[in-house]
Amino acid sequence: MLVALALRLDGLIISNTMVSRPETVSSNPVAEVTGGLSGKPLFNLSTKMFREMYILTGGKIPLIGCGGISSGEEAYEKIRSGATLVQL
Repeated sequence: MLVALALRLDGLIISNTMVSRPETVSSNPVAEVTGGLSGKPLFNLSTKMFREMYILTGGKIPLIGCGGISSGEEAYEKIRSGATLVQL
């Protein structure tokens, strides 16, 4: 994260997609497809990563919350986790 701070990045998008597969989708045939997973199944893991990134950057870089947001409540959870903006 020191590189992002040193370069004075305008912002970061955190966890738009993931290659890991949460247990909630492990039985779905789509889980076997290679590539990035997006949508609701990654919300919890995405939000956890987002909180960690907010702590690492000390709130000095605007963070764009994304990853599995499907309601206003979930968008607000990203904001409470440190998001400056939320992608829907």
